[in-house]
Amino acid sequence: MFEKFLYAVIIEGNIDLLIKCKDVYFSKKHLKAVKFIKKYFAEYKKYPDVEDIDEETGIYIEETDSTADYYYKKIKEAYKASVTDDLIRKLAKGETETISLLQNTVQNLTKETDKKIEWYGEDIKSREEAYQERKESIGGVTYLTTGDPEMDMFTYGIKETDFWLIAGYEKVGKSFEVLRMAHNIALKVHEYFEEDDDRGVLFITCETGAEEFYDRVDAIGAKISYARYMAGELKDKEDGKRKRFLKKIHKKRKESTYKLLIVDDVFTMDDIEKYILLLNPAVVIADSVQLLAKSIDWKDLTQMARELKNMARRLSTPIIATSHANLKDGDSVEKINIHSFSYFKGARDPDFAFVMFKDENMKTLGQTGMVCVGARRAEPFVKIWETNWSNMQTKTTILKKVRDFVDSEVDESTY
Repeated sequence: MFEKFLYAVIIEGNIDLLIKCKDVYFSKKHLKAVKFIKKYFAEYKKYPDVEDIDEETGIYIEETDSTADYYYKKIKEAYKASVTDDLIRKLAKGETETISLLQNTVQNLTKETDKKIEWYGEDIKSREEAYQERKESIGGVTYLTTGDPEMDMFTYGIKETDFWLIAGYEKVGKSFEVLRMAHNIALKVHEYFEEDDDRGVLFITCETGAEEFYDRVDAIGAKISYARYMAGELKDKEDGKRKRFLKKIHKKRKESTYKLLIVDDVFTMDDIEKYILLLNPAVVIADSVQLLAKSIDWKDLTQMARELKNMARRLSTPIIATSHANLKDGDSVEKINIHSFSYFKGARDPDFAFVMFKDENMKTLGQTGMVCVGARRAEPFVKIWETNWSNMQTKTTILKKVRDFVDSEVDESTY
């Protein structure tokens, strides 16, 4: 039945059904084939041949005339029957824990995603283990680093259901900043998961083609001038750094110690969700998400932020997004207030809400600033950094709490 289901999925091109089908419905043997098909589809945008599946997994895919939906229902019913029968047998034997287990199972089967039901205080051991993990980590980072140790100290790292939103006026440098973050996380992500776990960074560009972002990563990673790289005018020393970086990253990718996927074929919220379900990334970074909203009206932008936050919670996948804000070039930190950020601040959705800015003085110094205007688990802070565009290196000049940064005469309530 499983083999026929997979065959029907491929013939019908029914990737949505393959995504919907839960891992628990399959045996380990068949789950390997499911994961292979998902990964193949995500990489090549097409389904593998049945011969490829046989060669990769050792599973022979059987032909069938029935629909994928028919076999999906059969598989689901078989799983439910096997689980409930087993629980009922245990219940008949008087095993006391079976009642709560049965309740949990029924809840899981009626939801799109698995969710463990647990009363607070039942598992105090895990609470102690969680604290010890924070205690031993740098900056309380447990799920994933931001790629920046200083930022980790202020945010406690990225958490599993986080939604971060970074706003700013056009060309303030949002894309470069989150791409740098994506690159730094990609270098570290393998340290936070099992060796055979291929979860990495999914970078979604909603505005620019992926190839342009490849060029930017080249410049960031190799520490060379992006302008000269794009003009084809790299000096010999810079070109040598570029080649060494590419060889190094190619080796790391083969060893699964560098995990960054950049995609540019996302046009709706559903597209983001499908990629998350297909790839199970450790974190999603989405650039220029305002293009996915119905309009730039604040109500539609608020709804967009709410959907992204709900998606992060529902799929247990952190999402970091950038968007345009109602600011103009030259606005300084004193001018950034809750009204500039109302379209998502009012929705109370982001776990961290940032505004990037440059005033005239900062431009002269080649600096960029980012003020945290909202944070669920930390006190708002300000980060100011300087970028040397000749070698793409950045240096943090200020990273402190907002209350320690702003002038005493500034109305801090606006932050």
